[in-house]
Amino acid sequence: MADDFQELARFRTTHPSAHHLAGGLEWEYIASGIGGETLLLLPGALGRAETAFHYVLAFEDRYRVIACTYPAAADSVERVVNGLASLLDAQHVARAHVVGGSFSGLVGQYMVAAYPERVASLILANSGAPFSHRHWHFTWISRILALLPQRALYAVMQRSVRLFLARETAEHEFWRAYFAEIIPTFTKAELLGRARLMAAMTAPTQVAQWAQSHYAGPVLIVDAVDDRIFGASQRAALRNKYPQARQVVLAAQGHSATLDRTTAYIASFEAFLQGITSPSVE
Repeated sequence: MADDFQELARFRTTHPSAHHLAGGLEWEYIASGIGGETLLLLPGALGRAETAFHYVLAFEDRYRVIACTYPAAADSVERVVNGLASLLDAQHVARAHVVGGSFSGLVGQYMVAAYPERVASLILANSGAPFSHRHWHFTWISRILALLPQRALYAVMQRSVRLFLARETAEHEFWRAYFAEIIPTFTKAELLGRARLMAAMTAPTQVAQWAQSHYAGPVLIVDAVDDRIFGASQRAALRNKYPQARQVVLAAQGHSATLDRTTAYIASFEAFLQGITSPSVE
């Protein structure tokens, strides 16, 4: 765990955040690396770029890597995907390999539905198809969260983290400490924005539009054993949506595996990317 904290501290020093204004929203992002191919790393549910620091460090010696933070007011699919496209424009990137896990696996799918010409490949980890049957669940959560004072929101988030990262391992201990540190830095608007975005991504009309979209490019779907966040029907729908996808099931356990088993995911991503690209160092 000490090594992870040291690596994160170095990362924060050597990878400062930049900002980009798109559609009236300020996007914070980290851009690094070299190469002719670009990876766009979409953050998990809390939406912070630096949570992908293991992945940035793993790929930046061979690829241009962009990791973004979702703006607090990016609470609709349109604002998110348009903002991502604008961010790529600002970085002079015509096409990127889009990497999304869990929550951001849905964002990645909406990105490829709206801008298929901007997506060189789609990598989805521990995710599933957008699902409208839980729209009212997330809408209800958003409304409840809006009524809570900020301190209560922090308590809810900390409790959720402890349940999500419950194992007594060095990896879970690191991530529990990490989230305990950053959760108090969130504004109420940021936390509500994440919940409202999830409600927007599961709206029946939005899911129906996604169902009509088509992407024929390379896709990688990586799952972990015993991941129960996305049900079997959502995972099956995801595979049916992208029949061309390469599918990998890792021995890593649970939905948190993208955080605590990063080496296995990085190896899967690397093997896939090497099969479809020939990165060049500039």
